[in-house]
Amino acid sequence: MMTRKYGTLRKKLEDERVRLTGEIEQLYAVREEGLDHGNEMADEATEAFELTMNLSLTENLADTLRLVEDVLQRLEDGSYGTCQDCGRAIEEGRLRVLPYTSLCVQCAQRHERRS
Repeated sequence: MMTRKYGTLRKKLEDERVRLTGEIEQLYAVREEGLDHGNEMADEATEAFELTMNLSLTENLADTLRLVEDVLQRLEDGSYGTCQDCGRAIEEGRLRVLPYTSLCVQCAQRHERRS
């Protein structure tokens, strides 16, 4: 029953995992190749900027990939849709809007107040 209910979500997340993994691999390949614009200071500054942007983008993609992996694991073990703090069901509307969420609205608000 859980598989059927979230089958479409699982497929979207698996596709997203493949896409994210591919993008991360491409960014690593660019980083390993290095960016050699020349020896002028402006070229070195451009290279440093591009490498910084590459690293930032890679980190953001990796964070999103971790979220996707977490949801797929929760789908697998049957805990998806259950708040990890209080154990209550997460509202379906919230899951549609924020499929990566692991908290119900009340617990999410409590976490935000603490931050």
